[in-house]
Amino acid sequence: DLAKEIEEKQQNEDVKILTPDEGDQNTVHFLGKQIEVEDESSAEEHAKETLFGGFWKTMKKLLNSDYLALKTVGDALKKLLKKLVDFMEVGLQSIVVAIGYTIGHIVSLLHPLPDLELHQQLNVLAVQDLDFVNYGETVQNRPKLTFFPKTVEEIQTVVRYAKSEGRR
Repeated sequence: DLAKEIEEKQQNEDVKILTPDEGDQNTVHFLGKQIEVEDESSAEEHAKETLFGGFWKTMKKLLNSDYLALKTVGDALKKLLKKLVDFMEVGLQSIVVAIGYTIGHIVSLLHPLPDLELHQQLNVLAVQDLDFVNYGETVQNRPKLTFFPKTVEEIQTVVRYAKSEGRR
């Protein structure tokens, strides 16, 4: 879906990437920069190539196992989020939404949700022995129980339970 959306926008001549400067006919705005141009249509074509080409270059990196072996998931997602900001800045919100779905899908593939079970005593969703690694990958542990509360009351219940069990 993302590829289809991007190709459609890239081919659509009505989609404008550059924002003309109201005070100067030879100046446009592109990704936060003011650029002097002679011919707005050729500049527009170049801007589309830059934006969409850069996106595909990033996507190829994210699908390359050698690249991913050297980078953390966070590094890979930062690149994709940068592209998301670029598309948002030029007003292509539908692509931003499609990239958001793609990021969610990538994260769910890399870190699938565990099988949640209802804790018998607390009636709160939980998983036993779920590995935890923080974003910076500097802390790792395996808590006996990891809870997934959905309400303030469930959070309070889990905190009281941990206290009564001498746990954190």
